[in-house]
Amino acid sequence: MSKNNSIKIWIETGYAQFVAEGLEGMQVERLANLTSLNKSGHYHYFGDRGIFLQHLMKHHLTQAELISNDLRLIEDFYPEFIEVLLKFSLPILAYMQLVINRHDRLLNEVYLKVNGFVDLPVLPS
Repeated sequence: MSKNNSIKIWIETGYAQFVAEGLEGMQVERLANLTSLNKSGHYHYFGDRGIFLQHLMKHHLTQAELISNDLRLIEDFYPEFIEVLLKFSLPILAYMQLVINRHDRLLNEVYLKVNGFVDLPVLPS
C-alpha cells in the first residue's frame, strides 16, 4: 500500500470515528483496529494525536468549503438544499462534534472558520 493511500485511510477512518465518538474516539489503537493498519504507521505519518487532529481538521475545512460551494449553487431551496445535506452528511455530523467540543482550542478555531464558510451562502443578505 502506498504512503498516500495509507494516510488517506487513516484520515478517512479518523474522520468517521471523530463523527461517531468525538475526541474520545481518537485513540490510535482503536483506529489501527478499524483500518487494519499498524499503529507504528500512524505515528510515522502523524507523530502524535495533536498533529493527527490537525490533519482531520484540515480535511474538515476542505469539506466545509465544498459544502459552501454547493450551497452557493442552490437555485431552488427544495430539494437542492436537502440534496446538499445528504451529499455532505458526514461533514455535517462532524460539525456537530465541533459544537460539542468547542472547549478544545483547535476545534473552536475550525468551528468559527466553518461558520464563516457556510453562513454566507445560507443566511439571507
